[in-house]
Amino acid sequence: MARQTVAQGLNHPWALAFLPDGRFLGSKRSGNLRIIGAQEQVGAPITGFPNIDVGGQGGLLDVVLDKEFAQNRRLYFCFSEAAENRQQRPFRLPYRAHATAYLFYLELGDRYSQKEQAQKLDNHIGKIVRLNRNGGTPSDNPFAQQNAAEIWNYGHRNIQGMTADARGRLWASEHGAQGATKLI
Repeated sequence: MARQTVAQGLNHPWALAFLPDGRFLGSKRSGNLRIIGAQEQVGAPITGFPNIDVGGQGGLLDVVLDKEFAQNRRLYFCFSEAAENRQQRPFRLPYRAHATAYLFYLELGDRYSQKEQAQKLDNHIGKIVRLNRNGGTPSDNPFAQQNAAEIWNYGHRNIQGMTADARGRLWASEHGAQGATKLI
């Protein structure tokens, strides 16, 4: 298969969510989300996001479409919160298009300056959280009986590139570490 350029000049492109009509949503760490089509067609920024703290490795990061997107028009994304604690957190945004999604595990880095927080269960810094599509917490999460019910795994530095293999095992890479880490 020949390589094809579909968009150029994007400032820190980060994640893609594919739409069934051949277009896709592309998040840019710099704080906006755009629809990208064939022949390098890049749409205007989609509005409605909360205040995003852009800087260093923080900004608008991953984007995933709800598995019932055609009916509910929801997409989920992670961003760096513009607040004193500067942690990364998930957010839900209604949108007008259609596609499907699968897992709802969210990887949240430590932004390096807050790396000590990755070992504590009172925040989302350096964690993988696992949520239901409605934002609730699955009852079988490892810390479901504690005040950190949404936390599925913790102690991460800069976790990115999470994926599931054919057997349903979740894998992720840690930037700064050597190689991939098998999570389950």
